[in-house]
Amino acid sequence: MLHEDDPRLMCLFCVLLHHGPVEGVFPRAKRNTGVILVELAKIADKYQAKEALTGHITTVLAPFANRGGTDALLLPELANLAAASYLFGLSDLSSLFTRRMVLDHATYFSEMWDHPFCKTLPASAIRKAYPNNARERGQPS
Repeated sequence: MLHEDDPRLMCLFCVLLHHGPVEGVFPRAKRNTGVILVELAKIADKYQAKEALTGHITTVLAPFANRGGTDALLLPELANLAAASYLFGLSDLSSLFTRRMVLDHATYFSEMWDHPFCKTLPASAIRKAYPNNARERGQPS
């Protein structure tokens, strides 16, 4: 662990890396899960351990992928889940979350460009999630 690493996040990283239980590790409130996962993805990338954590991260994201799993989430929370799934290489979940961002929260793609999410995830990933959105609304694609 380096001095700039968050000790609590590193503890979580180690628990997951050593196949500790996922239950109890993540907050019960869904609202913080995406933020934690994005930060965890940064650490996993830094220590080249993304592949080792993918199974655990898929388990954590599974309830959100179920029908109605993201209904109560605001755009920033959903954006963090999309960014985390993208950073962990979970393309199916990333596509699902970005699709829900576009369909449930944004009238136009341009509404999302100022969100910090767009600094993490390339615009091409958002366009892939719902490629016809721009054309249907008369926007250039």
